[in-house]
Amino acid sequence: MTTRTIFITGANRGIGFALTKAYLNRREYRIFSSYRSPESSGQLLSLADLHPEHLIPLCMDVCDTGQIHEAAAIVRQYTNSLDILINNAGMLIQEDNFGDMTADNLLKTFETNVSGTLLVTQNLLALLKNGTDAKIINMSSEAGSISTWEKNIIGSYAVSKAALNMLSKIMSVQLKEKNIITVTVHPGNIKTDMGPENDTSPEICVGEMLELIDSLKPSDNGRFMRRDKTALAW
Repeated sequence: MTTRTIFITGANRGIGFALTKAYLNRREYRIFSSYRSPESSGQLLSLADLHPEHLIPLCMDVCDTGQIHEAAAIVRQYTNSLDILINNAGMLIQEDNFGDMTADNLLKTFETNVSGTLLVTQNLLALLKNGTDAKIINMSSEAGSISTWEKNIIGSYAVSKAALNMLSKIMSVQLKEKNIITVTVHPGNIKTDMGPENDTSPEICVGEMLELIDSLKPSDNGRFMRRDKTALAW
């Protein structure tokens, strides 16, 4: 069986953890799943203990350049290629709307949601270039759609996701010639630490996410879409 490789950021909870569990059911995958701090990694580390041949947990804050370099070096010890990168790590600061927004909150949100995605992708790019039908999935949000923005969406989060959408577009253009597909995905309103209690559970959304990732083809490069592949306006 040919081993395929996937790297998932922010995998200690929510969508990232649900995706990790789902890919563990596909025994051809070796999964590199990152978490920001040991204090929040218990369930991921326990899962890795049960599947040491398939799941490699990595302590990596996407805002820490040193940790990103170290994580990439560990991945290279296992493989010289990466087939899928899911930039899932994200931050949302509640009650941070225009009028009350601070530069500090905006920069913190931007650092995780935008700079983190950039740095992780650049550090793994050489591996992605060696991947088979390599794909980059940047987890964004409908909140980042400028043309459909609604006033009840938190300001700093919306600004960061709009910036992430632009970054994704740049990546899709620059990496097309390397045969790497880059897409921007709004996974929906998911019940996570960042989402309301009445939202969809991560486990329910993951089935559609896997179908989306499996179905991606070169003509999808540069798209902004929901997890059911319907288009979103920029």
